[in-house]
Amino acid sequence: MEQKNNKLALGVSFGFAGGAILGVILGLLTNDVAVWLAVGVGCGIAFGIAIGFFLEKKQKTDALNKKKIMGYIMAITGFVMLVVNAIGYLFNFDFKAPPLTIMGIVFVIIGMDSVRKA
Repeated sequence: MEQKNNKLALGVSFGFAGGAILGVILGLLTNDVAVWLAVGVGCGIAFGIAIGFFLEKKQKTDALNKKKIMGYIMAITGFVMLVVNAIGYLFNFDFKAPPLTIMGIVFVIIGMDSVRKA
């Protein structure tokens, strides 16, 4: 029987698990597990997709296309961080985190810069 390795599925599952663990840890530190769990899982899945896609399509696509796709995923992750923090400020929730805003802006800038250079 042929064993097939789907690297994209592995990336998503490891990203989900890693993001969930990181989200729970940050949530316990800030006393807001629900928000940080959602942010951690979302970012973990996005990074898992990027890594899995990179590993799966290593032979099929050229280096510029890979760099462009990873840049888009990084920019989207940064945008998600910005949106989560903006919602916290808008609705006066307890999870306002200026470091999340700074990280989101940096992710968007780096991601879009790598897309522009590709």
